[in-house]
Amino acid sequence: MRLFGLLKWKPIGEHMSKNGLIFKNTFFLAFRTILSLLVSLYTTRVILEEMGASGYGLFSVIYGTVGFFVFIVLAMNDSVQRFLSMKIGSDDTQGTRDIFKNSLLIYCVFGLLLVFCLFFLKNIALQNVLNIDVVSSNTANVIYIIACLSIFILVVQTPFNALVLSYEKMSFYAYMSIYDACSKLVLAFAISHMASPDKVILYSLLLLISSVTCFVLYFIFCFINFRFALFGGRINRDFIKEIFSFSFWNVLGGFASVSRIQGLNILLNVYFSTVVNAAFAISNTVLNAINLLTQSLVTALRPQIYKSYAASDISRYRFLILMGSKFTFIFLSIISMPLIVNTQEILILWLKNPPEFGVAFVRIIVVMALIDSLSFSIMAGIQATGKIKAYQLLVGFVIFINLPISYILLKSGFSPQVIAFPLLITSIINLNLRTYFLVAKGVLSYSKYYCNVVLPCFIPIAVSFVILFYVKSFLLIDGLFYTVAFSFFSSFVTMVLLWLVAFSTDERRFCYSSIINVFRILKNKRKGL
Repeated sequence: MRLFGLLKWKPIGEHMSKNGLIFKNTFFLAFRTILSLLVSLYTTRVILEEMGASGYGLFSVIYGTVGFFVFIVLAMNDSVQRFLSMKIGSDDTQGTRDIFKNSLLIYCVFGLLLVFCLFFLKNIALQNVLNIDVVSSNTANVIYIIACLSIFILVVQTPFNALVLSYEKMSFYAYMSIYDACSKLVLAFAISHMASPDKVILYSLLLLISSVTCFVLYFIFCFINFRFALFGGRINRDFIKEIFSFSFWNVLGGFASVSRIQGLNILLNVYFSTVVNAAFAISNTVLNAINLLTQSLVTALRPQIYKSYAASDISRYRFLILMGSKFTFIFLSIISMPLIVNTQEILILWLKNPPEFGVAFVRIIVVMALIDSLSFSIMAGIQATGKIKAYQLLVGFVIFINLPISYILLKSGFSPQVIAFPLLITSIINLNLRTYFLVAKGVLSYSKYYCNVVLPCFIPIAVSFVILFYVKSFLLIDGLFYTVAFSFFSSFVTMVLLWLVAFSTDERRFCYSSIINVFRILKNKRKGL
């Protein structure tokens, strides 16, 4: 019964400040993210060795095609979390029940419709869109069906996941993320010891079982802790319409975002071999890990941003957006700089024999993720207002044009690395567009945002980049010890420059006091166990 003992949380004491709660939640999320990242990277190595480049490429392109619709799950999760947080922020218990019940109804129906559509399009996707040889056709069919069922589980789990995040129970969320990463590693080792004629199918099936287990654990946690929210809700047409409308525009923006990556995966499959897909899949694994790091801060901040706006506390609302934008970029930069500087060495240690174009794709993805990291708290600020139609249309259009531009470039005979140009340019454009929507509402000003956030972040990163590549040109970095040592050196140099340039005196004082408070809270909590 120890597992279910972990599922029980204690109410937060009155002494816990809102900023202390953010840093405490960030601590939990950062810990699970780093652990999940390490496990995920090693899992990819094991799976690549077991499946081979061609098998892993087939797995990634099928899951990428069906995963094209995973953005719907992410967009819906943000939508439900926004509505739940607004009701929680205004102490509306009955409203919380109503939002949960209506959202659960919407997503159960939507999940069934989505799976039906995916099954209907199966033959078109596998036979006419993807470049899959005849020998692999049966395997591709089975993987496609399993991937569709996994999507359905994720859709139905959305309201439960949003409930946990809205009540800011990040420790449980962290435990479940660690479970997800570790289960994939266990499954990777399991298939290496199983005599199966098709390990790609076996691994896909085991992933589905892991997803079902994760859903059951979320349900049990919510039933134990949020039973008051699970029952007593009323079906309300106005709520359904409001949730559906917000979710629709969120999904539209998510569709554009996922087309940027999964659409490129399909294009690379059309014009190149599955080995190139394997290289791009490696970069996607890195991107997913980086996005997890980014979400460590944003997930902790998002409920507070929503609740501050619901309480009309605009000063704190603005503070959280600016702090989130700067801190997310800084946090990610310290982690990502070694990936940019030591890409080749890290990939060799990670994968032994990285696919061709792997180094180029990883560097492109990391730089794009750094630019996008500035936008996440801004996006939460815009979503808090509920006015997202024009925002999603404009920003989504700019994101989506990556696909046709990349198509034209690849069809013209350019190498796979050419996708960097539309990816990076549109990321910069969208950072400014997202900022504009808050500037138009009088929350921010361009001069304040660039002077207080963008320039203080980018200047030390540029200096760090030049210093590290200059130092590396005099060194021979080979083997585990030297790669790890220079990676730590890269993070240290980046961290020092960011601390000296990016942070103001007040921000340094704020960081120091918040970290001390978090460790004091964790120490007191440990004594109370």
